[in-house]
Amino acid sequence: MRWNPKAQVPLWADETATVFDSTHIFEYWEEAYPQSPLRPASLGARTQARQFELLADELLFTPVAVLIGATRGRTDVDRTAELLRFAQSLDLFRQQISGRDYIAGAV
Repeated sequence: MRWNPKAQVPLWADETATVFDSTHIFEYWEEAYPQSPLRPASLGARTQARQFELLADELLFTPVAVLIGATRGRTDVDRTAELLRFAQSLDLFRQQISGRDYIAGAV
């Protein structure tokens, strides 16, 4: 809680900043270490990578939280529904990355 009010991982800390949330950590690394970019060079590919990350955060986070018991007051029916939703989301991701070397862009 001292470094992350959400009491979650991931957390990045160095002499410059303490950052939580994977998206913000990624953005910090992009700016702190521009000599080793993590995102693709083209605007279209960077946008696609950001959208893919957003989908992962929004489609996968809730079902995983429910499945590991990180939420309170959920019933087994809720968990079954979340498991189905998780499986459907994984299928969507598989379709998105099928046949690609990278999620978006190229190195």
